[in-house]
Amino acid sequence: MVSTKSDIYAAEVLTSPQEFIDVPEAKVVDSGNQGVSEPSETDGFLGSLQQDARVQGVLSVTKVLFQNASKYNPLQGISSSTQLSGRIRKEAIACVNPTEYSKPQNREEWMARVRSNVGFFRVSYGATVIFFLFYFLLTSPLLLCELLTVAGLWVYFFQIKGADEVVSIGQYNIGQKEKYLIMVPLTAFVCIFGGLLTYFIWVAFVSSFFIVGHASFRKKIEANPLDELADVDNV
Repeated sequence: MVSTKSDIYAAEVLTSPQEFIDVPEAKVVDSGNQGVSEPSETDGFLGSLQQDARVQGVLSVTKVLFQNASKYNPLQGISSSTQLSGRIRKEAIACVNPTEYSKPQNREEWMARVRSNVGFFRVSYGATVIFFLFYFLLTSPLLLCELLTVAGLWVYFFQIKGADEVVSIGQYNIGQKEKYLIMVPLTAFVCIFGGLLTYFIWVAFVSSFFIVGHASFRKKIEANPLDELADVDNV
C-alpha cells in the first residue's frame, strides 16, 4: 500500500509534534517582587502623617467646611433686622450657658460639634472674623495707609476718571494700559511685601483659634422645630 504525502506528514506530526507546533515559552513571573517598590523616607513620612488621627480630623473638618460653605453663610435665611436681632439673641443665650460646655470624647464627636456649631453660631463667628479684621487693621497704621493709598488710586483711575480716559501727570499721559501696568505691580507689592498677606494670615489664624475652640467645647445643638417656625413667622 502506497502512502500519500499527507499520510507521511501526519505520521511525522504524531511522532514529533514539537517540530511542527510553535508553543510559546512560558514566562516565569516572580509574584513576590511584582509591583513592590522599596519604601523611601518620603513614603514613610507621608504614610505616618496620613495615619495620624489628629491630621485626619483637621483635614476632614476643613473638607466639610469647604463643601458646605453656603450653609455657613452668616446671613443665610436673614432678611430683616428683626430676624437678625432674634438670631443674635438666640446665639447669645446658647453661648453663655456654662453647663453646655465639655471636652469631646473622641474625634467623631469633635467633628459633629464643629459642624453643628459653625452652622448654628454663624452670625457670632462671622462677627468674630469682622472684629479681628478691623482690630488688626486699626492697630497697623502703616498697613492702613497703604490700603487707603492703593484703594484711592484704583478708584481715581477707574471710577472717577474712567478706565478709558487718559490721565495727565506732569508731562506724562497715562492711558488704560499704563494704568494697569502701574496698579497691578503696586497692588502685588503691597500684598506681598507691604504686610497685607501677613495681615490676612493672622486674621485667619486668630479667628480660627477662637471659632474652632468654641465650636469644639460647646455641646452639639440639636435643631428645634419651634425655633424654625418662629424664624418663618418673623419673615
